[in-house]
Amino acid sequence: MPNEIIGALGFAALAVLVLLGMPIGFAFMFTGLGGLLLLRGMDTALGFARFGPFGATESTVLTVLPLFILMGNFLIVSGTATELFDAAYKWVGRFRGGLAYATILGVFGFSVISGSSAASSATFGRVALPEMKARGYNDKLSSGTIAAGATMDILVPPSITAVLYGLITETSIGKVLIAGFLPGFVVMASYFVVIFVLLRWKPGWAPSHAVAVTWRERFASLKGILPTLVIMMLVMGTIYLGVATPTEAAAVGAVCVFALVAVRGKLSKAVMSSTFRGTMESTVMVLVILIGASVFTVFLTVSGVAQTAASHVINLGLSPIQFYIVLILLYIFLGMFLDPLAMMLITLPFLMPVVRTLGWDPVWFGIFIIRMAGIGLITPPLGLNVYVLKGVAPGVKLNDMWIGVAPFICADMVTLALFYAFPDIILVLPRMMK
Repeated sequence: MPNEIIGALGFAALAVLVLLGMPIGFAFMFTGLGGLLLLRGMDTALGFARFGPFGATESTVLTVLPLFILMGNFLIVSGTATELFDAAYKWVGRFRGGLAYATILGVFGFSVISGSSAASSATFGRVALPEMKARGYNDKLSSGTIAAGATMDILVPPSITAVLYGLITETSIGKVLIAGFLPGFVVMASYFVVIFVLLRWKPGWAPSHAVAVTWRERFASLKGILPTLVIMMLVMGTIYLGVATPTEAAAVGAVCVFALVAVRGKLSKAVMSSTFRGTMESTVMVLVILIGASVFTVFLTVSGVAQTAASHVINLGLSPIQFYIVLILLYIFLGMFLDPLAMMLITLPFLMPVVRTLGWDPVWFGIFIIRMAGIGLITPPLGLNVYVLKGVAPGVKLNDMWIGVAPFICADMVTLALFYAFPDIILVLPRMMK
């Protein structure tokens, strides 16, 4: 049997295992080892099973992962999310749909120091959704705003997904992190437009109510979020200026957030235990996926299927914009069934050669991939953000949530067009880095 056929069967086996519910890391691992067994024999497969995990996890750059995860976990218990939401509401609450606008602003602020989209969805599901329900907001608008807004968390630094993209493609992690800032603002602005248009079309979805807030109260609300802003500037500013590596900056950020929790009197044995346990569980999960993916990648390389697929794509003669549209459709489809990391690990081995052939900047392409991964988080039937939100808001119908995120997905299509037409939205900050 030709090696390429075995490689294609490996993809089919991987899809079957994932659909059967096997964790993606183990599905990668078993499929890869089985393929190596067929292609190179027992000795090669067992040898790689013995030494492969060390090669996949020996890089010191990987230490940035648990540090960013730890920083986000401490942030969740610090009460910052509530302060961000309250401050945002004091500034935009006087507009119709003020709570929805405040949610988008609050999630964006939470994103600059969190890095976990699921955490944002769950946190603001607890913080913002009860307020919106109490004020008579339509469930479609409120749930759609929270679930879609939380997708900014994997785009805006510090993004764990950006770190993983840099590791997988050997692209500068610092540049990929910094590149997410301006696109994050563009996505936030597009979501504001969605809310504005929806409330022009369906004004009853957000009853109008006056918010009596003085300018003194508005500025006073910023005091509570000042520590978060300082930590964010410290972490990302040191990376941007070249003062610290992403790992060093993440370590400083984790210590600062730890101190913030302690100063606010929210540090306890239970908090420490749950925070460190959650960090270890998330880190181990990512490492298992990376180990499994490394085995699967070697299998694809040995089989030649990745190179063959890349050459076929190149020989199709698609123009760059046609290929861009095909990628959007591909990732929308994959996002229906796979989580962001799995999407990247499956597609990047054969896409990166095509990207280099087209002359696309890998940093720009990374932000595109990350944005597509974010869209996948609100795309049915998987839509992780939607199910996380459903877990903390059982009273909201799942169907209303899917309807609620649909307009935001349409806005994402517009922002993707802007990213292609104006690549400097993504690249201007990385080019200025020291």
